[in-house]
Amino acid sequence: MRRKSPLTLPELNELLAFRHDELLARFKKEFGFDTRFSKKVFKDLLRYLWLSAWGELQPKPVPNVMFTDVMDEMWHMFLLFTEDYRDFCLRYFGVFMHHSPSQILSARDSSEVRQSESRQAVQATWSMLGPDTARRWYADYQEQYPTHVLRELQFKEATKRRRASS
Repeated sequence: MRRKSPLTLPELNELLAFRHDELLARFKKEFGFDTRFSKKVFKDLLRYLWLSAWGELQPKPVPNVMFTDVMDEMWHMFLLFTEDYRDFCLRYFGVFMHHSPSQILSARDSSEVRQSESRQAVQATWSMLGPDTARRWYADYQEQYPTHVLRELQFKEATKRRRASS
């Protein structure tokens, strides 16, 4: 029997109302994305955290596998605001939501267990957050913003900043 967890699940609409303008500004500066897209990625990260908590609270936990590098980059950046991230987690989830590299599933990972986890994650996303979110996470973001594209965008923005400061 699973031990009771202090993890709580906030109302999704309440969670999606959370804002962190400094994080969005830094994300935009780092990658050159516009405000609208940056907000969309941030809201999707919030949805992902909510879905992860929901999955953990199920009688049989649902794996929380992240497929998208752009959302992972947003999470990494949020973690840099350490106190804000801690306060956010405690306020909305009652616990610190840890980031684990094993939550990232490579498209090349072919193990049966990981493939089963990925199917469960896609199904949970589809049923709890809808087909548009599932399509965005598991198709659109992956196709448009794989790791190498994000690194190119970072390099381009860093080069612009260096030239501007010279």
